[in-house]
Amino acid sequence: GAGGDTGALGDRLEALDKPDNPWRFSAIELRALLALNGGDARRGRELLKRLVDDTATPQAMRARAAELLEVIGS
Repeated sequence: GAGGDTGALGDRLEALDKPDNPWRFSAIELRALLALNGGDARRGRELLKRLVDDTATPQAMRARAAELLEVIGS
């Protein structure tokens, strides 16, 4: 449901975080948002920084991650 178990969702997303998985960048972004929403700003920043620092991250997603880092303070 809409208020589902974010821990289980985070675990499922983490399983997609593999170098050969085409969904890994989306999974990292969603995990960052889950962390931020759950009050774990440190983890959220860490995940967003991974997206910004990885040159393989799609350009629009890198820009979005950089903007979020600016907003929440890196």
